[in-house]
Amino acid sequence: MARTNRPVAFTHSNPKALIDNPRNITDEQIKLCAATGGVIGITNWAPLNYKGGPRRPTISDWLDAVDYVVKLVGDDHVSIGTDMSHGTYPDGDLVRGRKMGGGFNDMIESNPRSRLRHVEGFDDYGQLPSVVDAMLARGYGSNGVEKMLAGNLLRVFREVW
Repeated sequence: MARTNRPVAFTHSNPKALIDNPRNITDEQIKLCAATGGVIGITNWAPLNYKGGPRRPTISDWLDAVDYVVKLVGDDHVSIGTDMSHGTYPDGDLVRGRKMGGGFNDMIESNPRSRLRHVEGFDDYGQLPSVVDAMLARGYGSNGVEKMLAGNLLRVFREVW
């Protein structure tokens, strides 16, 4: 990030300070990304939101990650990174040869299209209207929600491409 003159994007990563997962990123990485004008796509993929325990993470857990990054670097550097890839991982729970999620993998189906692989309440694109409602209920204004839904990514795409 120190070598680029364009924005950087972490498209599917959450704050490591909340969930210590190998795919999540540190506060330093978040700040460096923001310093480039970049964006962090907070993902609803359950293993990156899983805090342990007997239940899968919820939209509230996902919003905790959004809140954390917004408080750290502002809403100009946050987007939604759904990671709802619908079947691109043929091994189901395996990504790059290792299990992810600190025990969460034992709780979900191996079917890569399973809704259980994402946070409850944001496990299908059809739920985006209720995701927007949840963001508004958390205190994000319509301008902030619009930026996080698409505006920030579109800005980065324009600057990079």
